Amino acid sequence: MKRSPLPSARRRAAALVMAMVALLVVTMIAGALVQALIAGHRQSRRYGDQLQAEWLADAGLARAALKLKGDSAYQGETWQAPVSMDAADAADAGQVTITVDPLAKKIIVEAVYPADEFRRVLARREADLRPLTSDL
Repeated sequence: MKRSPLPSARRRAAALVMAMVALLVVTMIAGALVQALIAGHRQSRRYGDQLQAEWLADAGLARAALKLKGDSAYQGETWQAPVSMDAADAADAGQVTITVDPLAKKIIVEAVYPADEFRRVLARREADLRPLTSDL
């Protein structure tokens, strides 16, 4: 005849199983919170990159307008715009391409930020040339 375990041993085993289940639940909740924090961080960084690209595109339009006021033959340019104060941080630079289309009478600006190909964001602006040329 087999002896059944003592009642206190059964209680300890049940308490151990419950503790392990509780630990598993807490670990799952903590994992979900960490995942949500990482997603929020990525989203806010992406939003910041989008804003920076839009600011660069706006600056490109302003630059094109200024150049066109000084030189009516200006056709555009491409330049690297360092965003970081640290000159060694090349990944924190944007590229702004200005194209002046005299036939369509438009300025087209495309700003790409940052240089990192996995985080890259494009902002595009177009402006009509007619108000700019009338001021000349």
